[in-house]
Parts: sequence; C-alpha cells; structure tokens
Amino acid sequence: MDCSRALVEYLEGLKIAKETGDMELAAKCCFMAAKCEQDNYYLLGKRDIALKNLSYRTCFRIMKKDYSTTEFYRDALKECGYLSDFVNKY
Repeated sequence: MDCSRALVEYLEGLKIAKETGDMELAAKCCFMAAKCEQDNYYLLGKRDIALKNLSYRTCFRIMKKDYSTTEFYRDALKECGYLSDFVNKY
C-alpha cells in the first residue's frame, strides 16, 4: 500500500507539534512518518530507481537526533526492531 499521502500528513503533524513545543507528539509523528518512508521504500523502491537513490530512513535519523530524550522514543526503541537496528548501526 502506498503511504505517500500518510507520510505528508505525518510530516505536517510533526511540523505543527514542533511549533507548539510538544516533543512527545513530534516524536510520535516522526516515528509514523518513518514507518511510511519504510513502507514506501519496500513498495516503490523495487520499481523506482529514483526512490532507491534518495536518502533512506530520513525520519529515523531525525528521530534519533531530535527526539532521543522523549519517553515515546525510549518506548519505540524497545518495541520497534527496525528503529533499534537503525540506532545501533548509525
């Protein structure tokens, strides 16, 4: 399933959460955007060469950099193997 529209909405939610200073909500939006990026990569990356060349997992990078002090991040790290693997590799 193409998650491009959901990705746009989560990124908008992330922007609004950052503007209001709600770091927990921002972390949640960032995580969900990362999951959309991941789904799109596996769905579209197989047939779209341009997508393969784009920076992959940008929202996981943002999450690690900007939201690693949030409670949501700590919980997600325990629950999501993809995030945990990413954090341990990069």
